[in-house]
Amino acid sequence: MTIKVTALLTSASVALMYVLSAVIPNDPYFFLISSNIAVAIGRVLLAAILVQLVFRNKFRTIYGHVASCAAGCVLIGFGIAGIVIAPLDYSLFSYIKPLDYIFMIGSGLLLTHAALGYERGTERLPRLSRPRNLQLRLFSTGRA
Repeated sequence: MTIKVTALLTSASVALMYVLSAVIPNDPYFFLISSNIAVAIGRVLLAAILVQLVFRNKFRTIYGHVASCAAGCVLIGFGIAGIVIAPLDYSLFSYIKPLDYIFMIGSGLLLTHAALGYERGTERLPRLSRPRNLQLRLFSTGRA
């Protein structure tokens, strides 16, 4: 229940930040969080994925489970690296701000929590049928 409330509050605040970044991009609030439209859309998409993920009880496929765990680990790693490296290198800091990195770490924690806590799916992706063996006849006599 707590994870569902956390995901809903996160998505509501991300939606509010998206609206504020479109309406008032020069607000002092955006010294801490990015008002860049691409970053804002990425936050909204990530929040939508989190809400969709926390309201299910298990993964349908094994690949969804692996993708959730991998995406969570990547987000946590990128968020920690961004917080550590941001004071040293300001090239990315103009686009992604400190609260964006904190949001990445929080989203990564929710994704890995879902990957570790939910049941794995039993379905696999459908396999393609194997092609039939072709028998080549170089000199066809016309007989069947």
